[in-house]
Amino acid sequence: MAAVDKPKVVRKTVSPLEPDQCHDLFAASESHRIGDIVILAAMTGLRKGELFALQWNAVNLDECVLVVRKTLQELHGVSVKENRGRTLKEPKTAAGRRVIPLGKGAVEALRNRLAKAEAEGFDTQQVETVFPNIRGGFLLGLNLDRNVWHPIRHAAGIPASLVFHDLRHTQASLMLAAGVDLKVIQKRLGHRDFATTANTYSHLLANAQTDAVDKLETMMR
Repeated sequence: MAAVDKPKVVRKTVSPLEPDQCHDLFAASESHRIGDIVILAAMTGLRKGELFALQWNAVNLDECVLVVRKTLQELHGVSVKENRGRTLKEPKTAAGRRVIPLGKGAVEALRNRLAKAEAEGFDTQQVETVFPNIRGGFLLGLNLDRNVWHPIRHAAGIPASLVFHDLRHTQASLMLAAGVDLKVIQKRLGHRDFATTANTYSHLLANAQTDAVDKLETMMR
């Protein structure tokens, strides 16, 4: 193996949303049954499996915080009737188990989802999942894309090239634009290695550094 050249890792270009696009997307999300999952994804950076596994007992709206304890794994090729083919698991690494402080927008999205759950007759003690399917079971990734993400994205005028996972990138982009340290973003996203965060968002970090220099120049003048 020492004589074999290592393959080059081709990283997908990160395509986060701009703030104006976020406003349009959030407005289009509010009326959908579980459209609030789009807002929460963009404002927390949670992975799709973490959002699917989120339960009300891991959410504290008064303290404005949620805890990532589980992730939902889909077993492809297995029957997905009811909840079969989907398994709750611990996050892959210790970094995945984390506490996420919530901003006003994320809290409002969760409160809206709670009101919708109550209107559906989904008592939170019986249906603990924050974003269940119409039967109260776990969501399926393909169904989320087809029935939730694609219609909301289209209504907001967002290009079809943007996938649901880009909402996670959007959270990192917004934080970098706000001047948040990359190490803080690493912990919020649940990356085990700092290098993963740095490599993924290095091009966005360059823009943040330019803004920092401009601010420094303004201060010195």
